[in-house]
Amino acid sequence: MKQSIIEKKSRESNIELLRILAIIMIILHHITIHCVNVQLGDKSLHKVGELFNNFTFYKKLLLSQTFMPIGKIGNIIFILITGYFLIDRPINILKQFKKLISQLLFIVPILVIASYIYFKFKSPSFTGLINFYLFNSDYWFIGFYMGIILVAHLFLNNFLHKLDKKQYSIFLIVMFSIISIDYLRNTIAGISSNLVTLFAGVFIYSFGGFIKIYNPFKNIRTIHFISIIILSFIAIWISFYINTINNINNAKAHNSIEFYQSLNALGEYSIFCILIATGLFELFKRIKIPNNKVINYVASSTFMIYLVHDNNFIRKVWNSKDWINIYYYNLPKFIILHLKWIAIIVLSGIVVYSLYLLFLKILKTDFIKKMLFVKSIEQHNQ
Repeated sequence: MKQSIIEKKSRESNIELLRILAIIMIILHHITIHCVNVQLGDKSLHKVGELFNNFTFYKKLLLSQTFMPIGKIGNIIFILITGYFLIDRPINILKQFKKLISQLLFIVPILVIASYIYFKFKSPSFTGLINFYLFNSDYWFIGFYMGIILVAHLFLNNFLHKLDKKQYSIFLIVMFSIISIDYLRNTIAGISSNLVTLFAGVFIYSFGGFIKIYNPFKNIRTIHFISIIILSFIAIWISFYINTINNINNAKAHNSIEFYQSLNALGEYSIFCILIATGLFELFKRIKIPNNKVINYVASSTFMIYLVHDNNFIRKVWNSKDWINIYYYNLPKFIILHLKWIAIIVLSGIVVYSLYLLFLKILKTDFIKKMLFVKSIEQHNQ
């Protein structure tokens, strides 16, 4: 009872609104990285010299370059929120894992059936059919998130609570250095590339906890965070421009007749992603809005929204559309297509999450409990 009261109090609608923004950012990122960026370099779709595939820097591509890192920013936001709320409370690791795994178990058969229906009635040549192996594959973020929670449960929270402010700050600086400096990061990547991401996650979780305990940005004005976000995106755009020009000049220097545009990817360890995520977190933390049940409910469904869209079925459906042609000739339509898919994915996720809650409620009914209990006794007696 005590724990449930704490959980209800932690439902701050301003932070829940940030969760919703974060999942929208992740959807935009996945459309960009799995469709737009892939189709930009697909020789079977567009020949050399057509559309974006020539020795020119296209300002229009800055829009998609903006979408490239925001999924990573969304990931960072989720981990920051987790660290912020879990740093000063005991972690119920069983409850955390059961919540994630049960939703995954619920969504997999739904996606298997949905992909088959799409194949059967929409596209007989569809290659995005998925099977039940989806449970053990894809969805890297689940493992990333669970790994961070496990580390926090086993020792990280206890370790951080033993540190004073100065020691905590030194720990954050050391962790940030490890994930930021190329040599140190590559040394860890030599063991496992996934370990670098986990290190970044531990740093971000710890940083979220530091914000909760010490509120280090309380004297920094809101305009400064807005400026940091804007300047970070400007740095991303300038870097994209420079990389594109370098790629064009290298292609020309080698007398290449082929040049395919590509967008720049960033990781959770990117300084710009961390700065933007921190800025957004602090901005939303300062928003004063009354507790809103609708916002809280939608926010509670964000994990299911993630599961609904981040799989090969949805990616193949997305890729059935020629995004590049629309992008090149009709930018407003290109933007509307993004908004359309955001709406479809979010609404689908909310519906599936509602069915999931209903399913859990049915399982807890006395009739089902008695039926399962009787069945288990019969099996035991046999």
